[in-house]
Amino acid sequence: MKSKTENWHGISENYFKLIKESSEGNINIRIPNPSFYHAQLSVFTLIKRAKKSIKIFTGSLSKNIYDNKNVKEAINNLSDNIKIEIVLESEKDSNSFDSKKNKVIMKLNNNEKAIKDLPGHFMLIDNQSYRFEKYGKNRLVDNSAGITNFNDVEFANIMNNVFDKLLIKKK
Repeated sequence: MKSKTENWHGISENYFKLIKESSEGNINIRIPNPSFYHAQLSVFTLIKRAKKSIKIFTGSLSKNIYDNKNVKEAINNLSDNIKIEIVLESEKDSNSFDSKKNKVIMKLNNNEKAIKDLPGHFMLIDNQSYRFEKYGKNRLVDNSAGITNFNDVEFANIMNNVFDKLLIKKK
């Protein structure tokens, strides 16, 4: 019998089950992403949940996360009705969203004021679910000291407001 985690290197059955059940049950719990493998599973699960929108603020769309075959497949299978907006701090590292290029709004951030006090990067799904990754010394060696939550509307609203500010051009 095949393991559910066989396509997810470094993921335990318990962690896989926690992500799956939290997503399916819309549970408001912060789930740590202790490695980039855990981040890949979280990003995959979040993308699969999307019904209306995906908003991403990140450094460069890291290949470690977005070039995972499962994540790329989830992106390719997204409905054309889902609005995708991505704000980058630098040039993109991954081409995983290129298959959706007609539907993706992607820009380099030029609003240093909006980013100055920002504590980290994030992916926001339908203004409800997210993955948040802190900046600074609390990040792990592989840059994945993140958390995932599938039903935290309050924090999601904060991230949505921050994202809107990132889209405003510097004057």
